[in-house]
Amino acid sequence: MERKFVAYAKEKMQELIDLTCQITLIPAPSYHETERATFCKEWLENCGAKGIYIDESGNLIYPCFSGKSGKWIVLSAHMDTVFDLDVPLEIRKDGDKLYCPGIGDDSANLAVLLLGTRWIMEHPPVDSEYGLMVVGTVAEEVGSVGVPPMIDRIGAENIHRFYSFDATYNRLYPDQVNIKSYTITVKTPGGHALGNFGMPNAIEELAKVLCMISQKNLDYIKGNNLKRTTYNAGTIQGGEKRNIIAKEATLLLELRSDREEWCRVLEQNMWDALAYYRRENVSLTAETVGNQPRWSTVSDEVIEAMTKEHLEIMHSLGLDPLVSKSGTDCRYPMHRGIPSVCLGLCMAGNPHSVEEYLIPDSLSSGLELLLVLMEHLFF
Repeated sequence: MERKFVAYAKEKMQELIDLTCQITLIPAPSYHETERATFCKEWLENCGAKGIYIDESGNLIYPCFSGKSGKWIVLSAHMDTVFDLDVPLEIRKDGDKLYCPGIGDDSANLAVLLLGTRWIMEHPPVDSEYGLMVVGTVAEEVGSVGVPPMIDRIGAENIHRFYSFDATYNRLYPDQVNIKSYTITVKTPGGHALGNFGMPNAIEELAKVLCMISQKNLDYIKGNNLKRTTYNAGTIQGGEKRNIIAKEATLLLELRSDREEWCRVLEQNMWDALAYYRRENVSLTAETVGNQPRWSTVSDEVIEAMTKEHLEIMHSLGLDPLVSKSGTDCRYPMHRGIPSVCLGLCMAGNPHSVEEYLIPDSLSSGLELLLVLMEHLFF
């Protein structure tokens, strides 16, 4: 494939760096993306965008142009970060890296998407089969909360493909990992640590349950060589104070998998452990918490074809991404049967850390990748 966007992308690199820094310095924890959405909206409007709006969920929506089929291709990047409003945002340069919380995840990808959108506004396709809808999504970091209502409002039947620009361009995610979370609660009578010694302690009972769940799930995962199936004890709490036998303890258990049938096994191991340790004076319950899994309804054949298609594009640009699976904004679209791909438009590291960094020189390669992809999709 002809590398015809190389010079253009390099020419725009300083503008990309500046725009990335501007976006990064706007605090945008999940559910607090309004200021960042407004900035992006005004930036696009200054470029000539018409009809751009912020929907009921806070997503930024720009129907850039329509297509003959009446269907849209959605190109998106999420606007939120994992960092609270009180986390200092200061960009620091060290060698070939720029450091700041949120600079790579997902500020850089959002900046590249904005510049790519301006390019296609200046070079609109004449007779495209599909329309382009550019989206800045909200609440990706807390379970992709913003995407489902947006997809439902547009109508899954009206979307040909969905793209999420997230992470880095050394990864390609044509399929998804789902998460199912449970709060496990143990309740016991409690009592005085000396006078009632021998009564069940909720913390001890929860520790036993967790150990059994962990061992069962580890054996299953290793025994079947499952690559993207995991479990995690997210948080554990319990007890009141010293000298008191704990009468309540809770555990947040996270079960992840790329296949529903494998997740069911992890769940059954959890239920078996609860049943094993449940007895008189020991109450054990589990309740689902957060968004429930959205298993893909896209066929394996379509996923394989999408993988091949995007690998060919990336290889033509000298990129050699690892094909993997992750939990991204693509989960709900794939649940609704929309072929979806997640890939990055930059190189960055230490995501979700105050030592997060971006390699700014990578932005030109990210813009080149985006423009080649746009040409492939719309011209």
